[in-house]
Amino acid sequence: IEPDFWIGQWQLGQAYERMGRTNEALEVLAHASRLSNGNSKLVSLTVYLLARTGRANEAREILDTLECRARDVYVPPVAVAMGHLGLNDKAQVFEWLEQALAVRDVHLIYVPWDAKWEALRGEQRFRDFLRRSELGAERVRG
Repeated sequence: IEPDFWIGQWQLGQAYERMGRTNEALEVLAHASRLSNGNSKLVSLTVYLLARTGRANEAREILDTLECRARDVYVPPVAVAMGHLGLNDKAQVFEWLEQALAVRDVHLIYVPWDAKWEALRGEQRFRDFLRRSELGAERVRG
């Protein structure tokens, strides 16, 4: 309805991502990012998608920019973790997740439920993190 409502465009980008329509997702996310002046959630999802589609160098360049921004202004650590998740840099994923837990990043509530994090579900370190964070611990029992 409102093509310049960045949150709606972000949600559309996420829907495209879940449908496997990556190119469309990236287009919509680029538009949403311009509208939002580079919202970190949009940037991190873009990094994730670029990395997952074989554009790792481009993803790293954008992620480096996001990490530089995080030195000067608050960037949710979960956003940076998601970028590293796309690049399959698990050491950095866990370092940023720990930072997220330390600052009580509200975006942690999505980690146990967002399908992008499925790749880590089999890892004991991830299950331990979820238990310690008390986020979705019931999903890792058993």
